[in-house]
Amino acid sequence: MAIILIVDDRPINRELLVTLLGYAGHRLLEASEGETGLALARAEHPDLIITDIVMPKMDGYEFARLVRSDPAIAKTQIVFVTSSYIVEETQSLASACGVSVVISKPIEPQAFLAQINQVLVTQQTPALTPVHENFHQEHLQLLTNTLAQKVEELETEITEHKQAEEKLRESEELFRTSFQYSPIGMCLTALDGRFMDVNQTFSNMLGFTRQEFQEKYFNDITHPEDLKIGMDALRKMLAGEIPNAEFEKRYLRKTGEPIWAQVNSTLLKDPSGKPVRFITHILNITERKRAAEMLQQYTSDLERRVEERTIELTHANRAKSEFLANMSHELRTPLNSILGLSESLLEQSRGPLNEKQAQALKVIAASGTHLLSLINDILEVSKIEAEKLQIHPDIIGVKDVCESSLNFVRELAIKKSITLDFWNKQEISTLFADPQRLKQILINLLNNAVKFTPEKGNVSLEVDVNDERDQIQFIITDNGIGIAPDDLEKLFSPFMQVDSSLARQYQGTGLGLTIAYKLTELQGGSVHVESAVGKGSRFMVSLPWDQTHTILHETSRIEKHIEPTQEPQHLLRPLVKVLLADDHEINTMMLGEYLQNHSYEVTIAKDGLEALAKAEDTLPNIIIMDIQMPQMDGLEAIQHLRLDQRFISTPIIALTALAMSGDRERCLEAGANEYMSKPVSLKALVEKIQELVRRGE
Repeated sequence: MAIILIVDDRPINRELLVTLLGYAGHRLLEASEGETGLALARAEHPDLIITDIVMPKMDGYEFARLVRSDPAIAKTQIVFVTSSYIVEETQSLASACGVSVVISKPIEPQAFLAQINQVLVTQQTPALTPVHENFHQEHLQLLTNTLAQKVEELETEITEHKQAEEKLRESEELFRTSFQYSPIGMCLTALDGRFMDVNQTFSNMLGFTRQEFQEKYFNDITHPEDLKIGMDALRKMLAGEIPNAEFEKRYLRKTGEPIWAQVNSTLLKDPSGKPVRFITHILNITERKRAAEMLQQYTSDLERRVEERTIELTHANRAKSEFLANMSHELRTPLNSILGLSESLLEQSRGPLNEKQAQALKVIAASGTHLLSLINDILEVSKIEAEKLQIHPDIIGVKDVCESSLNFVRELAIKKSITLDFWNKQEISTLFADPQRLKQILINLLNNAVKFTPEKGNVSLEVDVNDERDQIQFIITDNGIGIAPDDLEKLFSPFMQVDSSLARQYQGTGLGLTIAYKLTELQGGSVHVESAVGKGSRFMVSLPWDQTHTILHETSRIEKHIEPTQEPQHLLRPLVKVLLADDHEINTMMLGEYLQNHSYEVTIAKDGLEALAKAEDTLPNIIIMDIQMPQMDGLEAIQHLRLDQRFISTPIIALTALAMSGDRERCLEAGANEYMSKPVSLKALVEKIQELVRRGE
């Protein structure tokens, strides 16, 4: 039995040869191309190789040369079976490859088998079994079956081809329909930009007919300023940089009117990858652009109006601040005289007083003090609303601030026989908060509670902790007139009292609760109110309470701010010269007399220029400088004095009726050592003078 390798790229040819050669019982190997056949030959060492000449990748000639070049299979007989017309050139090429037998197709079975037998005999390989009598009938049947299979395959191929053509036809029809009736403008353009076809939507969009479009190029209908956009996109697609381009540009209608469009263009290629045309979708976005421009214009107008309004509000705030400053000055200046003279007279510095005179002066002083508190409340609210009020937190003793606040309202409570109670439930010792503002909050709430509690009532202050929220709570409770539910909402509104009849009965501006509420908010806290008419009210002030932070801060403060041992106070020198600069005659008279009664030598100046001149003449030990004066104000006068080496260290007290945010800072920056606002306590002024003079000695 021989091993025969058949190499042919056509399955039907291999099947025919296998059938013809299979009767002898030899082992048959098959390969569909040269490389596979070469691998089989090297692996199986066949006795005979029958191969076609025309095959893909590797033809029969090359295959034969590779067999002959391999020592392991070089002597294997090779037979060419080919449909090529055998001429001398073919035979010559076969011989050059080491192939001596070439059989042409179509083969004749008996002749073919005889030739193969002859080759095997030459190789001393057992010959094929002779063809039996039924061979021709079987061969015919094989050919018939093969032909039927081929016809069936061809029919299948034709059917698939027809189906493909039908699908192509359907696709083309669908494309034409979609193209023509699309609600979005569409066009086909040649590679040079010439219009090949446009749909009706695009035609209606620009006002040209389809025939007119075919005479135009895309740059003919593009706005001149937007030509570069389309040209750049076309260049990039043709260069293979991008498959498609999307951009916005303006087209020109037939009337010359520009319209905005969103363009999406794609480069179409043939099966070989060669560019053939562009297909472009065009969406009219003119209205969208107009809307965007209107929105932009509206936004610009709004921004301009906001800016103008901001400037107006800034001017209004400035005018408000200036008005409040002027009002403060105008109100505090006469109050300074009223309170100062009352204080001086009550000390009987101008002679002894009878009981009625003393009582009248006390009423004057009390009324002036009340008027001052109202002015302070108004200014405080203005500072808060202008966001000019600053919080300065520090470690404070809870018990101290509570008792100090209670002492402030104790006199009023005693007059009404109201009991004041205080409980520190958990013995809380310290808190990190602004001591001045916390005291102000508690005093306002306590004062309110005492004011609206009838005689022989009760007001309590309780301190507790809300562990869940890390808050410390100050709870002020009274059994006073209470507040109706509908009035609770306006309780913290400025200049608002809950009832007009109450406003006539109880004095006040309605600012105390507003100030307490806003100061609590500034410190990160909140105020909660519970009240019932006729039963009283309960105000709860909750502030953040970080116990760890409080302890650490307190330790640091104690370490850094250990008070130095105070040295014994020295007596003042027998004569201290004071320069008092103030343009208000009553103030200078009142202050001058009071200071002279306390053994000070007083020199009066009525404006800043006169203050500079008299400072040179008298060389005072201390200067009291009003800020608002004619010709040269106090700030400028202080600055001039500090430029003179003789007065560079002379203590200066800035005394002014201004009490707005930033006034203190401006005075200190100008060179003042201290700042005191009118109306000033005469005792406090004398104490400050003594302190500054001692410090300068």
